[in-house]
Amino acid sequence: MKNTALQIGKAICYVLLFLGCQVLTSFIVQFAFGLKIGFEMSVTGEVLNEQELIARMTELLMASINWITMLSGIVTILFLLVFFKIRKQRLANEANLFRFEKVYILPLILLGAAFAMFVLCMLNFLPLPESLLESYAEASSWLNTGSILSSILSTVITAPIVEEIIFRGLVLSRLKRVMPVWVAVFLSSLAFGVVHGQLLWIAYAFVLGIVFAIVAECTKSTAASVLVHMVFNLVGMFGGYLGITETWQILLAVVVSAAVMAGTLSYIIKRKKTAA
Repeated sequence: MKNTALQIGKAICYVLLFLGCQVLTSFIVQFAFGLKIGFEMSVTGEVLNEQELIARMTELLMASINWITMLSGIVTILFLLVFFKIRKQRLANEANLFRFEKVYILPLILLGAAFAMFVLCMLNFLPLPESLLESYAEASSWLNTGSILSSILSTVITAPIVEEIIFRGLVLSRLKRVMPVWVAVFLSSLAFGVVHGQLLWIAYAFVLGIVFAIVAECTKSTAASVLVHMVFNLVGMFGGYLGITETWQILLAVVVSAAVMAGTLSYIIKRKKTAA
């Protein structure tokens, strides 16, 4: 019982660390922007009311959201590196960042791309409430602010690495020590979904978390789930430019992507059973 509470407590602490680094980084950046605006006002003599000040601050934050995300991810990793160094452990070992067989690379890439297209098409196809879609579009637009370089560095590289280390590498592995694997997968995926905040993000991030966990478990490597995550985010960023708008195109993309997802997941699971 004591060990169960200990491992669950560790898992919760890793999630709180992830969220805490985001909050702390955002606070520091907001403080820096506040100083910047204050300095500019003192130099130019410009006077801003409360609403104008909030609008200016919001504009600066939105333009820098990718860099904030990237910075918070770096802070998280640095903290973990120092933490495990003090404990004379290696983050790579604790987070299961091991090499995986090269034969998995193509299926993992196809899985990530297919899942991204499936989500994109289903969101356009399902009869979801307009308010929910507007909220999702507004939240998603934050990720497209700034340069393409900052979006790629933040969304395609930093976020997948940090999130997989936290949720599949550390949270899932700790939960597995004291509960059945399927329960650990469910809880870690639920936490992964919840931290995304927006309702649609929570829904499909939960499902994604389960897929990423299956990949990590079958390949025995969090590095494999990082690859799928990176491809998913990359295709998600640029998939909208494919011009899939007609109903028949959306249906075809849903069917094809679902088939690819099923095929690649089946291959990955079967290969694990064969290897075992």
